[in-house]
Amino acid sequence: MKWICIWILALWCSLVSAEPWYESLDEPLHIRYRVEFHASMSNAEFAAMGRRINGRPEHPDRRAYEMERERREQGPSVVEHELWVDHRGVRRSNTSNTDDGLYYDAGNNGKTGWMLTRTGLTLVDADAPSVPGQPDPKARLEDQTRDLGRFFTRGKTIASAVGIGEDAWVADGDALVAQSERMTLRLVEDGEGVKITITEAQNPEYVGTGWSLEGEIEIGDSGRMLPSVFNSFTAEGQLEQRVVLEEIRAISDSEIKAATRMPTVDGEDLVRGAFTFTTIQDHRGGEIVQETHAPDGTVSTERYNPSGRGWLRPVLWVLAGAIVVVLVWLRVRRGS
Repeated sequence: MKWICIWILALWCSLVSAEPWYESLDEPLHIRYRVEFHASMSNAEFAAMGRRINGRPEHPDRRAYEMERERREQGPSVVEHELWVDHRGVRRSNTSNTDDGLYYDAGNNGKTGWMLTRTGLTLVDADAPSVPGQPDPKARLEDQTRDLGRFFTRGKTIASAVGIGEDAWVADGDALVAQSERMTLRLVEDGEGVKITITEAQNPEYVGTGWSLEGEIEIGDSGRMLPSVFNSFTAEGQLEQRVVLEEIRAISDSEIKAATRMPTVDGEDLVRGAFTFTTIQDHRGGEIVQETHAPDGTVSTERYNPSGRGWLRPVLWVLAGAIVVVLVWLRVRRGS
């Protein structure tokens, strides 16, 4: 089905790092934006999925069907994001559903990478290589870097996201074209916005998939303007996702240091205030050390060998990822 092909392409895109647009920043930035997830299946696809899950509560498509149904009935679901970024790249990412009190944060203070929810904190070495199945704040931060790169480069990082490379753009009349063996992208900027379309692809179901940038937002009072809205469209032309920049402001070095400071059980945070997490899972040594802080002040400690089976039990990072799904699920009727 076409929507599945587009979803696979988007998932593959999320694994590709964006170009380092942030290296040219003169001062750190604080950025707020929201991501809207719109109903995007055709009526035929939606009906076919409904037939597949009918009478099968555990069907793997059930959640996708329910989310599509809610978006059709109630409007797009929305997740709010905040980022603190400097010339080294994104250093903290917050993902929130303020109506329900859920959140998922990731940070890197240069020495320690961390992931935070209301109930748990996961710590890793900032420079440790990524290990499949283990927590990786860097991947989360890189996701946000990629999203923002589309605004700062006026859409050109889309080429990198689909495996072509940002330096592949060449002039073609009034447009830019980027090509690989897999597909061809065409970018047109008309003074009011930017439109990017897949015009050729090995998989014909990708042809027609497109993106656009529109609107304007100023970086603080700098006079520098960026597009304010990034849209993603299915091959059939349906709006699938919209990213809206809500605020960009320059901040001090002290503010970005405060935002990226490693959380502690008895500490407070620039954004979250007093912390509420009670479990800490530390991956910075040869073993995983998990501390659980009880209300009476007692602390219990468990140790796990990453190469053994026991370490699979404490999965705070899996819960953190699941929170993002829950945020999307719950945040309905909060469209633009």
